[in-house]
Amino acid sequence: MSKKLIFILFIFAAASLCGKTVFISETDGLADFLSGRGISHSDIYAFSNEVLQNLTTEETAKLKGLVKSKKLTVAGTAYKDINLPLLVEVRLENDAKKQLEKGRNIYSVIFDTTPSLFFPYMGIYDEKTLFLIKEAGYSSIVSTTGATIVLSTAAHIPSQELDFTAFINEPIQIFAWKCVKQASEKLVEYSTSTSYSPEIFDAASEELYLIEKPVWFENYISNDADKRKDSDLWFRASVSNIYRIIGLNPPQEVISPLWSSLSNPADLAEGTTGQYLVFFADNADSVKISSCDLLGIGIYLINDSSSQVTVAASASATVFDIFVASRAGESIDIYIDMNNKSDAGSTSFIPGHKGFTDSLSAWEYAVSVFSNSADLYKYDLSGSPPDKIDTFPVIEIEGGISIAVPQKYIKGDPRMWGYIVAGFLEDGSIFDVVGSEPPSDDTVIQIPAMREK
Repeated sequence: MSKKLIFILFIFAAASLCGKTVFISETDGLADFLSGRGISHSDIYAFSNEVLQNLTTEETAKLKGLVKSKKLTVAGTAYKDINLPLLVEVRLENDAKKQLEKGRNIYSVIFDTTPSLFFPYMGIYDEKTLFLIKEAGYSSIVSTTGATIVLSTAAHIPSQELDFTAFINEPIQIFAWKCVKQASEKLVEYSTSTSYSPEIFDAASEELYLIEKPVWFENYISNDADKRKDSDLWFRASVSNIYRIIGLNPPQEVISPLWSSLSNPADLAEGTTGQYLVFFADNADSVKISSCDLLGIGIYLINDSSSQVTVAASASATVFDIFVASRAGESIDIYIDMNNKSDAGSTSFIPGHKGFTDSLSAWEYAVSVFSNSADLYKYDLSGSPPDKIDTFPVIEIEGGISIAVPQKYIKGDPRMWGYIVAGFLEDGSIFDVVGSEPPSDDTVIQIPAMREK
């Protein structure tokens, strides 16, 4: 639980104290329970529905048998591990109701009876959610300490003091919730459309309920950069899936990392430095949710050391900002044709990278970008493999990476150059190209240079 989520537990006059509440959310915990280890008659048990839904027929029978033979008390839960007051706070009350209903239905199927006792995730509730829980058919709730609270006396129960700043305080979190709410609204529209299918609706709802978990919004402000990026990737994948399942194209703001979309959904360039001389967006293909997808490239010049990019041994450089959906172990090449003359350069990519270009796009320089460094290559006039002439650091920027190449190596006006930007897998095959359709599987393709002039 986030340190920022602070709540105060009260001792209620309407509460009766049993043992503790044991919430089982992992398969290991389920295995221990089914083995009978540590089961206490005085404790109250609650199961994540993600555990209950994955029970085998044999496990279901064993679970019901244990509950019945040991006369255990089992509380119902919401469909996903959600913070109910938080959903109400961000105006997703109807989704909160649906998650209560769906969780109650799963309990009824597993235990052959409707639950009367409810365990709010992490014991968190407020006055509004007590009403929703009662409306869903529950008569009592149980806290993490095992105190049961009768909902008929809810009007006299002091509310917990809740602090939502861990989930809704930062602009990126607010923007992420906006994406969730828009997807929820589209799902409501679909439910009343002529193309409505219960199976399709349920599949899309599954993705929606998943991204309403509070953990996604905590991750957006995590100190762990890898966690932030990985979480953003999968969050956007689920949002995109909601749209695709119901036959719609995902909105542009979830195609790229939300940090970029937050700055300016219409233009990645404006979301960063705003000083690009050249900018190419990858509008030729739909971004696939994978470990790395190219979104665009922006190029500008710096002429002093005040830039955010560190340039080794030079006060002047050409800066290449590459925007990606995410990064893993792939490499990205930038091929530069400086003169737009036929056969004046190499038409083959650097050794080990499958692909080529046409004679008018033959390149003189190439920058091959890896996780932490970028190698600069120069075409060899003799026809030998290109020479690697230097290595530069890769700088992390919001939405991508940045490489600065000192102008002592590449001189001129970037607006006059041609560019090929392609991503390569470990085996050398191309997985995406800026401005061109990505190849299918292991196909080797010809890629022309992009030009502004």
